[in-house]
Amino acid sequence: MVKTLAGLGLTQTEAEVYVYLAKEGSQEAGKAAKSLGFNNRLISRVLDSLLEKEIVNKISEHEAIFSALPLDKAIDLLVKLNKEQTRILELNRVEIISEWKSLIKKDATDQNSNS
Repeated sequence: MVKTLAGLGLTQTEAEVYVYLAKEGSQEAGKAAKSLGFNNRLISRVLDSLLEKEIVNKISEHEAIFSALPLDKAIDLLVKLNKEQTRILELNRVEIISEWKSLIKKDATDQNSNS
């Protein structure tokens, strides 16, 4: 399941945290960190990212308790996010390629002038 979620755009660590929360139910961030062998800084960063992607909810501000969205809803959101990122990439394709070509040309010019 971790590989599947990583294939949908999550990092390995994000996928591990999501799967943990989905299997174990609502958890305090510190307990999740300890169970997964992560430090508090890492779990905080990962949970913030999962919150941003809207596949994890923070159900208690005071105690930092988090829960995972059901898998079907999480997959729907990740697919939607991937489609949006693909659409943006397609819209910016010509500009990206143009920038790349100008970088390569600049690098070649710089190398020639340094020779």
